Amino acid sequence: MEEPKVLELQVFKEEVVIEEADLKKSGYFISIGAGLNQKPLIETANSLGLKTISIDKNDVAPGFEISDVKILESTSEYRKIYSALRHIPLTDKIVAVGTRSYGKATYSAAYLSSKFKLVGTEPEVIKLFENKKSYLSFLNSKGLRTPKSYEWKNKSSLNKLLNEIEFPVILKPSMGNGKIGIEHFENKEEFKLRIDKNFPDSQKFVLEEFISGPEITVLGLSQNQKFHLCSITDKWTTSKAPFLEIAHTSPSRFQYLEAEIRIYIQNIIFYTNYSSGPFVAEFKIDRNGDLVLLECNPEVGGEFLADQLIPHAYKYSYFESYVKILASRTFTAPKQNAIPKNLITCIYYYLPPSFASKIKSIPDFLPSISENLFFEQNLKKENEMVDRSKGNNSRIKVIGITRTQDISTESWLDELSKRIEIGY
Repeated sequence: MEEPKVLELQVFKEEVVIEEADLKKSGYFISIGAGLNQKPLIETANSLGLKTISIDKNDVAPGFEISDVKILESTSEYRKIYSALRHIPLTDKIVAVGTRSYGKATYSAAYLSSKFKLVGTEPEVIKLFENKKSYLSFLNSKGLRTPKSYEWKNKSSLNKLLNEIEFPVILKPSMGNGKIGIEHFENKEEFKLRIDKNFPDSQKFVLEEFISGPEITVLGLSQNQKFHLCSITDKWTTSKAPFLEIAHTSPSRFQYLEAEIRIYIQNIIFYTNYSSGPFVAEFKIDRNGDLVLLECNPEVGGEFLADQLIPHAYKYSYFESYVKILASRTFTAPKQNAIPKNLITCIYYYLPPSFASKIKSIPDFLPSISENLFFEQNLKKENEMVDRSKGNNSRIKVIGITRTQDISTESWLDELSKRIEIGY
């Protein structure tokens, strides 16, 4: 049987070129983005019998190969995307809009969902999450625990604030991501040197207390303002700023906080009026064992949790549920008690050295007899320069791996760090 033809569509300056069409599927799913990370979302929509329209400014984006329609446009140009979609002679109705991306792409998805009157969240709600300082302050005003923050207007007011600040503190961009630009100060003298050398704009930075303690990442989905928990993973980072993420492991040591986590995030969704879509949150567990929200976003999140860890640790398809929610289909949330207690599932990253370096070689990972390697990907290439100041984007290699719980998670992670010698 001949393979179905793909409708390849190019949009440039409001011009639309249609080459061929596949008329066999029911309804269109729009993917904001067609990069490598978007492929699981596009593949899932295809598997559920939907045609796919993918949008990306890169004409060789890998997601285009498995899409029925491609639109060459920046994922942040939501008005241009909407105009292009209105001029395309589609053979079926648009039934859902989603994205695996973050930031402006999530706003574009919300804008299109609103315009086409589809399941999603209003753009104004998505915009609330763009500024960490604003939404953390808002949630704190509703009684949800967030790190104590400090406000200043100018250099004079910040200098006066120095005597009131309880150190240590974190200074980070209010609209940053990927651990870029995060700074840690142990005392007043260190922070004074920083502000004298390079004064931080109060509109662009957040200054908050440093919460000492372990960290967890929570992934879930919201449907009509009801939160469904998908995963709780322990997050392991470097001990010094910018606190690069080394690993995520499941089951979490804090699985017993499941009920509190559900209530906390349900409150976030209620207070922000977030309706339907993905949701990710990061918490610290303070010295009293209480949850402290570090940040949250209406997005899938990265770190290969949704596409690698959840399917292997929970035997659950996150993206299938995500697409079903957007397309108004029935879905089932994973059962937290279904996680095997005798296995550790881990997403592990190999970091560059503390100084800028050029990569000479990246060896393959060889699992031991007690391990199962289910995922491996080089994030950098040989002869590429790497620098930790680039945050999580500086990481060189990632693996997904499981093993029996015959040793502690901490011991295993320490062992994994020594199993590959990347050449510089």
